[in-house]
Amino acid sequence: MYRDRGLTPGLVIMAFLIACCAISGNIMNAFLVYITARNKSLRGSTNYLLAQHSFCEFFHQTGHYIFLYTIFSGKNFISYATSTAFQIQSILGYNSAVFTMFETATDRLLCVLTPTLYSQIVGPVYLGTFSILSFIPGAVLAFLVLLYAIENPSEPVTGQLSDICTPVQLIYNYNLVMCVLCIISYVIIGAIVVKKVKENQNKRNANYLNQRNAKLLRSLSAIIIIMVGSYFLNTLIRKFVSDILHLGPIYLWYVNVAGGVLVNIGAASNTPILYASSSEYRRVIDNELHSIFGSYWKISAPKPPKNLFATTASPNENQKIFNRINAKINAVSSSTDPKTARVHPTPINFLPII
Repeated sequence: MYRDRGLTPGLVIMAFLIACCAISGNIMNAFLVYITARNKSLRGSTNYLLAQHSFCEFFHQTGHYIFLYTIFSGKNFISYATSTAFQIQSILGYNSAVFTMFETATDRLLCVLTPTLYSQIVGPVYLGTFSILSFIPGAVLAFLVLLYAIENPSEPVTGQLSDICTPVQLIYNYNLVMCVLCIISYVIIGAIVVKKVKENQNKRNANYLNQRNAKLLRSLSAIIIIMVGSYFLNTLIRKFVSDILHLGPIYLWYVNVAGGVLVNIGAASNTPILYASSSEYRRVIDNELHSIFGSYWKISAPKPPKNLFATTASPNENQKIFNRINAKINAVSSSTDPKTARVHPTPINFLPII
């Protein structure tokens, strides 16, 4: 019906939306990997896992340009084998990114539940093991897609990533399980943070601790709603909505692509979430962008500490807090050799929680 029919408005709109998400996501994920490698302040385990997730998402989103070409060329269809040849790295990155979300949630859960054990095991071997494990499911599922392409090389597809994923239903079963585990992990972390907020009420620096814990809760909400939520909703749409509504192949395709738009919004959201929720990432990103754009990019001023109920701390409290922070930073800077410093765990009261 649509083969070689030229530009079709519905197809063009979907291809354009996916391409916008892919372009912005590729830029922001590559930028996050770059600033993590460049800045010594981003050397924690969380920073590494976040960069690993962005690395996988970068490859995931590189596969969408063949879809853009197929639709805007007016061909509208290519063979399954051709689509797989241009998107096999995208299948690998997509499924590895799902596992890196689970790994990051697991890492944060270990840090909160068993901080002593976590401080003993975290390091290059720990993170290297996480890296190897993250690529195993991606490689297995990419291999299954490749096998299907060998068996059905001439099957027509639009070049959209969901077209080559749909025949391999294991992909969506795997995504559903990983997303549920991520959500459970972050709910547990959130409960622990709320408990710590209550425990900190009577401490001298309660305002400062409550402010940081409140930021953790906001970060957790952003993660679940945007990042994990986008993958989770996409999987639900593909596995259940289409079966309930009994859609025809054309409308089913549009539903699948709409789910793909959700996923790619989540895939592009890693850097914006960190910029909004982490003062350290915001400082690093501002400095990098300021060095590129000069006065066109203004560095945001740090906000004064607030407690959980958004009550601004007094000037004396602020000064005491800043003095303690500066003293700790100076002590660490003067006693640590960057060449021999090992990867260290992030404290429980951390900002980049993703």
